[in-house]
Amino acid sequence: MSELYKRSLYRNKDYDFIFGSDIVEYDIRSAGLSLIKYYDLLPQKIIDRLEGMEKLARNKQIGIYQRDDQVFKERLMESFVNIRKLFFETNDVQDNEILAIKKDAIFTIDRHMSQRVFGPVEFVRKNSYTSYLYLNNHEMYINSMLRKIDIKGLNDYEEHRAYMLDFLINFCAVNEGAPSKKLPISNLLSFIDKYRHNELPAGYYRRLSQDNNFIIFDEINDEWVEVNDIDTSRYDVDITYNYINYLVPLAGIYL
Repeated sequence: MSELYKRSLYRNKDYDFIFGSDIVEYDIRSAGLSLIKYYDLLPQKIIDRLEGMEKLARNKQIGIYQRDDQVFKERLMESFVNIRKLFFETNDVQDNEILAIKKDAIFTIDRHMSQRVFGPVEFVRKNSYTSYLYLNNHEMYINSMLRKIDIKGLNDYEEHRAYMLDFLINFCAVNEGAPSKKLPISNLLSFIDKYRHNELPAGYYRRLSQDNNFIIFDEINDEWVEVNDIDTSRYDVDITYNYINYLVPLAGIYL
C-alpha cells in the first residue's frame, strides 16, 4: 500500500503529461463536518448545530473553532491523514495510481476505488478527466469529450477558453486518438510557428496568468504597459509570456 496518504499536498513528478487515461478526482463530501462526526471531534450538541447550518456558514464556524481551539485544530488536521490512510488501505492504493493529493481531494490514474464510504465520510467522484498537463507550475486536468479544463493555481481563465485553453484541449484530444505522435507533433509545431509570427487572433496573446492581461507597447510614454483589452491594429503586443511559459515547455516535455 502507498504511504502517500501522509501527504496533504502532493503532485506525482513522474508525470508531466498523460493522454487517454481515466483520471478521477475523489473528494470528501462536506469534509470538515463528516470528519468531525466520524472521529467525534466535537460535542454532539455542537455537531447538531453545525448540521443545521448552510455550507458557507458551517465552514466559517468550523474555521472559528480551529482558530480558538488549537487542540481541535490539530485533531481535525490529523483526521484528514487518518481518513486518507483508511481510503488507501481499504482500496490497496499504490504510488503509481496517485496523480495528486489536495488535502481532502485525491486524483487517481486508471483506478476505480470501490470502497468510498466510511460511516458519515464519503469520497465522491467529483470530476473525471481524460488527460493531464503540467505547465508553468500549474496542474491542468482536461476532459476532451466535455471540452473542459481545470487549472490548479489559476482562478480566472474564462477569457482564455476560446484561445490558449482551446488549443491545449485540442492537443490532448488529438493525442488521445492518434496512433502515433506524428500528427500531434505536426499540429504543435504549426501552432507554435503561427504564434511566434503573430498570426493568431489577439486572445491567444493574453497572458495565461493571475494577471490575465495583455502587455502592449505605449509609444507615447515609450514603455510596455499592462491592459485588459487591446486593438491589435494600433498596438504592438508582447507575445512572450505564453510562448515562454507554456509553448516552449510543452514542446520540451513532448518532443
